Amino acid sequence: MKKKQLLLIPFLCLLLLSSCSPSSSKSQSESFSDCQKGFMGISGNKIYPSSDGYYFFAGHYLMFADRHLKETTFVCNKPECLHAEEAPENRINCNAFFLEPRSLICENNSLYVLGRNLQMKEYDAYSIYKTDIDGNNRSNIYTAKEQMDAFLLHQGNIYTSELNFTDDNGKLLDNPIVSIHKISLANTKKEDIIFQDDTLNEGRINRLNCYNNYCYFDLIDFSETMTTESKKINLETLEISNSFPFDTASTILGKNCIFCEESIENDLTNHTWKSRYWQLDVNGKKPVELTKEFFSVIEKNAIMLTADDKYVYFHDIDYGANAVAKEERLFYVYTYDGTLVCGIPFGEIQNYIDYYAGDNRYLFIYEKVPVENDDLKIIYRYLDKTKFGKDARFEVLFEGYQSQYYGTTIY
Repeated sequence: MKKKQLLLIPFLCLLLLSSCSPSSSKSQSESFSDCQKGFMGISGNKIYPSSDGYYFFAGHYLMFADRHLKETTFVCNKPECLHAEEAPENRINCNAFFLEPRSLICENNSLYVLGRNLQMKEYDAYSIYKTDIDGNNRSNIYTAKEQMDAFLLHQGNIYTSELNFTDDNGKLLDNPIVSIHKISLANTKKEDIIFQDDTLNEGRINRLNCYNNYCYFDLIDFSETMTTESKKINLETLEISNSFPFDTASTILGKNCIFCEESIENDLTNHTWKSRYWQLDVNGKKPVELTKEFFSVIEKNAIMLTADDKYVYFHDIDYGANAVAKEERLFYVYTYDGTLVCGIPFGEIQNYIDYYAGDNRYLFIYEKVPVENDDLKIIYRYLDKTKFGKDARFEVLFEGYQSQYYGTTIY
């Protein structure tokens, strides 16, 4: 991860055949899958798989790409709808439109989307909506008290990261309350707060993720102190503990393990840093320091970005005093035993906002690139993992302008 924290806003437990495929641990009228950790981002997520392809956000709009990533369409079944080309007062009538969407999940042939609530105009409310896979039959299944940054589904439960700035009487709090809520998908009135903190000046939860029997997250204070604590919750006992035996670290979930980045130096003036990497078991035990003997690019202080069930991914430093020249910058793919599979040109990617280790076929990167007229270009890129060691290159899934897909909306 880049050392600058992001406010925008987890890899697969098994090889993914379908994000909507059932888990054998459930035998109710509907069966539920585990969280697809390879599609959880820094704060929420913008892309998620289904049995037929991938759903993703383009600004305020929900899009669909076929499984080969060759065609993209709006998730709207209205034949006369112009989608992003509609007039501002008509955009909310498009089935694909969600105001400020932050997370999405596909489960049991339904879509779940977190976005702003258009009906509650007196304050900025955030809700989770359930809809058919064609965008029809939308319903609100859960609304946060104030702000909701992300959610995921894991074994039949919704887990949300929320932020409250006022008490029950509407009085502004000295510090915000950051919390994680557990809501039963079968009965969304059944809600429990499983984590809560009010000690941070600018507290936030990033990297919310579930894997096996744990919920992992980073608790960050974005004030001048800029601290990060990686934590985990045992979903059976609800015991909360640190994921790592370090004060400052970030979480990367691998196959039956956790990778930890420990910051040992951080010069905010020159944007330089040094990190130490560790590998631990899923319980946060048995730490092993990763050195250049494990992954050779650690010697050049390359950034460990993410991991899946088969590979660990690094890239050269792309900003600050120690940045590698654009034409020399590479994205590195390693196996768990430290074998370098390939180095892929990475220089054209300079403004990534989030990234997803994905499934056994694709890795995704989400960018916003400044262009003329104070606009931004939204870009989704992907790597085809079947081409690793051959001719793998970052390819474009989708690109469009923020002015079009985040255009003015009247509601």
